[in-house]
Amino acid sequence: MAWFNRLPISQKITAACYLIAALFAVPMLLAFILMGKAIIGVVLVLALIGLTLPLSRVIEKTLTNSFAEISSVSAKIAKGDFTFQVEEVGGMNDLSRTFNSMVDKLRKILQETSDITRKVMTSSRSISNKNQELIQVMNQVSLSSNELAVGANEISEDVSEMTHSIREIEEKVSNYTHSTHEMNARSIETLGLVEQGRDSVAKQSAGMQRNIDATGKVSESIDALAKSARGITKITETISELADQTNLLSLNASIEAARAGEHGAGFAVVAQEVRKLAEESTSSTREVFNLVRSIESDVKHAAQNIKINEEVVRQQTEMIREAELVFMQIVNSVQYISEQIAAFSKESESMLESAQNISSAIQNIYCDYASNPLQEQ
Repeated sequence: MAWFNRLPISQKITAACYLIAALFAVPMLLAFILMGKAIIGVVLVLALIGLTLPLSRVIEKTLTNSFAEISSVSAKIAKGDFTFQVEEVGGMNDLSRTFNSMVDKLRKILQETSDITRKVMTSSRSISNKNQELIQVMNQVSLSSNELAVGANEISEDVSEMTHSIREIEEKVSNYTHSTHEMNARSIETLGLVEQGRDSVAKQSAGMQRNIDATGKVSESIDALAKSARGITKITETISELADQTNLLSLNASIEAARAGEHGAGFAVVAQEVRKLAEESTSSTREVFNLVRSIESDVKHAAQNIKINEEVVRQQTEMIREAELVFMQIVNSVQYISEQIAAFSKESESMLESAQNISSAIQNIYCDYASNPLQEQ
């Protein structure tokens, strides 16, 4: 049987059909000969043998249609059209199912949804189509075996074209998988940077709060200083009033001592000294009063600057809080994007595996046809 295994697929189909016809024809011919109706037996045998070639053409055409359909759909997918599928019928059912599975995964990853529905043909229409095919086969009985060779060559060309298309798809899927891996790595890196930014903003917020607390303490100290300065001012005013009264009393005492003459001379000297001390006290009190006024002015100015600083700090605190909220939103968004990219990466790996399986299956079929060319009869 080694010679049979070396035959091309089309010749194997033809040989098998003729063998089956012979198995039926020989017993039938013998039966008619035994019944004395040899002519009828010969006619029936010739008719059976005549139908063998059309039957082999039907089988060959079924295989040709399957490969042509897969090749056509592969070419359309390579051009970016994912709206077609291969009908899972006939002997190529497993290959068609695997091919359609790959197309579905491609459509899901690329988010190109399309409503692909194929109405299942009713049994009566299927029978009608098959009958029509049989009629066409009967009309083509006179065609030579060279047409079989042409059909086989076309199948080989279709398989070659389909293989090329599948390789293009595999290359695109591989590039997409590589891109998703890079995007996933970049998203993780971006997430780390955003979290660092969020931590920095949190530290700035804590530092700003410490600045607010320190400013509040300084403000309290300045308020206490202003209060003390106001107390010193009151004391200075009291001392100034006492000095003025003392000066007035010493002046009156000097006048009374002058009236007393020699008896009041000593008292006049004392009154004069008291008046000098009162004048010095008044002068010193005025200097202290001026210094306190200057201190109060400086304290007031410092208090105003502190209020301005507090307002600036408050605004900065609000801005930092807003920045914290923005960073939180960015972190959430980047985390969501990272999860989506990771999911896309897994899907693309699965899609690449399916594309490689399809490419391997198509390549095996192509090699089978390439190693078994149909010779012209």
